[in-house]
Amino acid sequence: GNDSTAVSINGSLNIDSATVDYVPYRFLLTDGNGKIRFRDQDLLIDRLEGHAGSTKITLKGVAQKLFSLMDKDPGNVSINWTLTTPRLNVADFTSLAGKPVQTAPSKTDKSAVSLFGGSANRLDRLLSDGTIHLQLDAADLLYKNFSGAHAKAELLFTGNEIRLNNMEVQQGGGSLTLSGALHRAGDGAPNPVNLQSHLEQVDLPGLFASFSNFGQKALLDKNLKGKLSADVHMTGQLTDKAVLAPNSLKGNVTFSIKGGQLLDFEPMEKLQETVLKKRDFSEIHFAELKNQLDLDTTTLTIHRMEIQSTAFTLFVEGTYDWKTGTDMSLQVPLSNLKNKDPDITPTNKGTDSKTGISLRLRAKTQDDGKLKISWDPFRKALKAARPPRPKAHH
Repeated sequence: GNDSTAVSINGSLNIDSATVDYVPYRFLLTDGNGKIRFRDQDLLIDRLEGHAGSTKITLKGVAQKLFSLMDKDPGNVSINWTLTTPRLNVADFTSLAGKPVQTAPSKTDKSAVSLFGGSANRLDRLLSDGTIHLQLDAADLLYKNFSGAHAKAELLFTGNEIRLNNMEVQQGGGSLTLSGALHRAGDGAPNPVNLQSHLEQVDLPGLFASFSNFGQKALLDKNLKGKLSADVHMTGQLTDKAVLAPNSLKGNVTFSIKGGQLLDFEPMEKLQETVLKKRDFSEIHFAELKNQLDLDTTTLTIHRMEIQSTAFTLFVEGTYDWKTGTDMSLQVPLSNLKNKDPDITPTNKGTDSKTGISLRLRAKTQDDGKLKISWDPFRKALKAARPPRPKAHH
């Protein structure tokens, strides 16, 4: 205990058919095979293969000055890992999202503690307090219905935080990048998470299908075609099972859709019934659709958006609420009464462009859940979307 001589260990450990139970996170690695080397004060993992659930992984890593730092301050230990896999199922790693579980030592654990003294406790502190840098390389990546290819990521595990510094995934002929951080709150409390993402030319219906239409029923993957580019900034909360806590998302999405089409979309069919009765709204081709969406738990606010298509010109703004449905203001220029040449490619003129005389309509979900289009000359839909500011007190 009072020996000040620096620890030095040299040797190797061959592992065959091993199971590793990372107790604090209930994380199990099975069929473990590999070799661990000790070189002076460093720990080197030349190769460690195993299965985490359905995911086969290969790990390589090094912890420099492990033994001297573990004896003094395990929190200063830094471990660098490289993880490669042909197919990464994120569901196999969701237990790492929770806070470490405090468990009482078993009889076997107590025997180990009595045999190795404080070394076992210091090793536990190393795994919970040390910093782990992880480089991830996955040929395929799966998360529920989402699938991507050639995923590369850099993660940092430190204390109660997991930080995703950068992740790149190819998806649907396009690509997406993702960064963010998760704070593990523990004690069953939701874990705060923030993320930033950029999507580039991602297949729109494929994306909606991958994320189960983002929990809404107004616009489904079967109604869409096109390529999506977007910047996403969101905050929310995850459970210890890495499931999004209900009604916790807040943030905004700035998007652009090129080559867009709407297929058999109910609001457009309702518009056909109300105003443009001789147009075919079953398949509509659009000019570039671009806008910003603001999300506040259950309410999605759509800023004024220009929709130029082969069938009509339309300006839309309002809200969609996951609980109460749609409340949108529709501006329909009377120029729509002229039949459009289907061979002319639609082009945008700008949300502030002159529209001429227009009809004002309101698309609102009724108490029976059905969408109704009505006249709205006084723009009640917009007033509902923008509640009056409280009066100032003098």
